[in-house]
Amino acid sequence: MTPTSLKSASTAPSQSSTLAHPWIALVFLSLALSLIVMDGTIINVSLPTIMRDLELTFTQAQWLTTSYALIFSALLITVGRLADNWGRRNILLAGIAIFVIASIIAGTARTFTPLLIARFLQGTGAAAVSPTTLSTVNATFTGKRRMIAFAVWGSVISGMAAVGPLLGGWITTSTTWPWIFLINVPIGIIVALGCIFFVPNTYGERSEHGFDAGGFITSSIGFAALVYALIQGRDLGWWKPINEDWTSWPLSPVPLAAALAAVLLGFFIWWERRQLRVDGPHLLNLNLFKLRSFSAGNVAAAAISVGEFGLLFALPLYLQNVRMLTPLQSGGVLAAMAAGAFIAGGSASPLGRLFSATWVARAGLAIESIAVFSLAISLTAHTPIAVIVTALVAYGFGLGLASAQLTSVILVDVPPSTSGQASATQSTTRQVGTALGIALVATFLAASVNSQVQGSLDDVPLPEQARHGIEASVAPSAGASIRALTDSDGSEGVPAELTDEVIDKLSEAFSVGTSRAMGVAGAALGLGCALTFFLPGARKPSGE
Repeated sequence: MTPTSLKSASTAPSQSSTLAHPWIALVFLSLALSLIVMDGTIINVSLPTIMRDLELTFTQAQWLTTSYALIFSALLITVGRLADNWGRRNILLAGIAIFVIASIIAGTARTFTPLLIARFLQGTGAAAVSPTTLSTVNATFTGKRRMIAFAVWGSVISGMAAVGPLLGGWITTSTTWPWIFLINVPIGIIVALGCIFFVPNTYGERSEHGFDAGGFITSSIGFAALVYALIQGRDLGWWKPINEDWTSWPLSPVPLAAALAAVLLGFFIWWERRQLRVDGPHLLNLNLFKLRSFSAGNVAAAAISVGEFGLLFALPLYLQNVRMLTPLQSGGVLAAMAAGAFIAGGSASPLGRLFSATWVARAGLAIESIAVFSLAISLTAHTPIAVIVTALVAYGFGLGLASAQLTSVILVDVPPSTSGQASATQSTTRQVGTALGIALVATFLAASVNSQVQGSLDDVPLPEQARHGIEASVAPSAGASIRALTDSDGSEGVPAELTDEVIDKLSEAFSVGTSRAMGVAGAALGLGCALTFFLPGARKPSGE
């Protein structure tokens, strides 16, 4: 299908244009989306507590957050194709069921392995929810109503991502951390019932060629290898193995994983081109990328996710382990993003009609980037919380503008018949950005903190072995060892009279590392802003 035919198909009537209660359907679609979006961020504020309770390392903590986005992104395109063939509501309900079951497993886990398995399963369920909600919206609404529905969908993403940390902090402080997962069970059941009664079971362009196993395998393993390389590089060595006791190889597995990722992802693109050429089964309709709005918008969306979720991983560690806030307090700080996002959600659509969706998305990304860079510049161990909150409100406002309108820009030329694939593809780019953002920012944070703490206690009159041991514990524990010193009373090898001095020096070192990590997040957002200049000017929708 050529870009011309794509455009002409996009004007075809919606399959569900006569739906009796489209706005009620949108409510339940938004609630389903809220579940999976919040679950991607709700764990961030609770992560320090989970690390202490389960005695996790920094790398294990990274896997708990990244695994969700990794399996999410790996399955999205496949699920989009299945939804087009088998019915979007059917796949949506299956995804909610898997998500609820996985939440029960996560809530009852008491060791790392079952919790990690549950996070992978949650990501599997989420992969069925995200593209089906968006493709159903795309197939159900037309004209100006579609722009409003897209704005709601995008606002839910930005708003619920920001609400997640507050909810996670409140639950962790008021009860125990397993309830951040168990709360999904009753909500998921209610959402499933609402979808059964009010959401239409729409279909897309059906594939008569079977399943693209080659595309699924190469893309899934390729993305997994890339994220593995980014996360494990710090522990295994970026080139040479750090611990040579377990291997006689002169080369770490990390560059091998990176090379495997490059080969497989390159082969995936070649394979999908070939499948389209021979009219075979394909996961990704590369003709969609001939639509300028779709291609440039997807890259910008990935950059947004890199910045957003990198920030959401790093900042709670700073707030709880340096500023000594409780999970609820740190969640309250991060909720400033939600305030800004919800304010922007109400103004995004009017601004989009007054100017254009592209202009609003560009302005939002510019605000996001400036806010995060301001936070990076001002962040120290003693930065007033009010300064952090102000920066996060501004960031949330920009996020609300950009997310709501960018979704509309990405899908503006996509026909309802291919909206399943297109929705899955744009959701995939966001989740790939999420996984890469967490991996990149966390790796940069750990490396920066490790370099800053080395030698930071040289002026403290401690035995050399104790001094080096304390310094070496900060990065692997993600700063938890700093918080542990506040209750040590000398039990951590630090005399009580030196505890405050040690905490101050380690806190400042961790703050510098966090500041630099924020700079990486800000740079990703700046890249996303620059990419909006390659987007076409959005056209105002016609008709109702």
